[in-house]
Amino acid sequence: MNIQHLKMLKILDRCQSISKAATCLYLSQSALTRQLLMIEKELGFSLFYRLHDGVKATPSGRYFIDQLEDVLDRYDRAVAGARQRSVTLPAQLRIGIYSYLIHVVPQVCMAAQRQFQGVSFDYVVCRLPETNQALTQNKIDIQLLADCSEPLSSNLDCIPLFHCPNCCKIPQGHPFYGKEKLRLSDLSHKQVLTLPPDRTQNAARLDQILRSPELDIEVIYFETPEQAEAISLARKIPIMTLALPSEKDCFSVTQLEELSAIKLGMIFRQNDREELKPLLDYFQNYFMRHPNDFLPMRFLTADL
Repeated sequence: MNIQHLKMLKILDRCQSISKAATCLYLSQSALTRQLLMIEKELGFSLFYRLHDGVKATPSGRYFIDQLEDVLDRYDRAVAGARQRSVTLPAQLRIGIYSYLIHVVPQVCMAAQRQFQGVSFDYVVCRLPETNQALTQNKIDIQLLADCSEPLSSNLDCIPLFHCPNCCKIPQGHPFYGKEKLRLSDLSHKQVLTLPPDRTQNAARLDQILRSPELDIEVIYFETPEQAEAISLARKIPIMTLALPSEKDCFSVTQLEELSAIKLGMIFRQNDREELKPLLDYFQNYFMRHPNDFLPMRFLTADL
């Protein structure tokens, strides 16, 4: 059993489903099942009950998995510290972020700061197609939580982190406030707030879907998250968004059933991969093991 197997168990416990965990880990279901059987054989006890609608930790599995957090934390600290001593990171790293992730990315970098104390993080707000251009022109070093669904320039590379569902942020007072799931047809003949299609690949895909004549949805574009929230609260209009936390409890986040999740990850210059490897590995492990820091609701994290 290796450390990746331990991380796999944490993800399977979080997803409570072989198929959902396999998607999150970029494995086939058969490969994940084989690895789980191998681990259980090595340990000598069953970690999960196999249920008709998923998996659930056995009492022995619950105890074992709960102990893994400290083990994995110590491992990550040891690896990060050792790599810092073997590879010199730049004293300043410029992290590209999208405006709607302005509350998420600094939180992740603050956690990284404890491991990489000699590095300072600067944040640069980018729009697409500015992201690839900013990387190519050496204006940023990493674009964090970028849409990795589209092909990249030959000089860039991407490490996927997780799948993030498309959702609606519903203002308090709206009839749909507090609902866990909606269909697009529920929004027919209504207004929604969304990013302009030139802002991200996901925004362009959403715009095309929302403008379908069959739906008859009135689309209103917003420029900043603050503007969107102000309009939403004043006029009781849902905001099209990703399943990321809201800073205000006057919004609920509702999953849209027909829209596929998008693949978010880190984009960086290929030539910088070795130099940035300690930090890239840290971010990858952080997002794998701390999903509730940025996908706060159980029903959304379970659907990854």
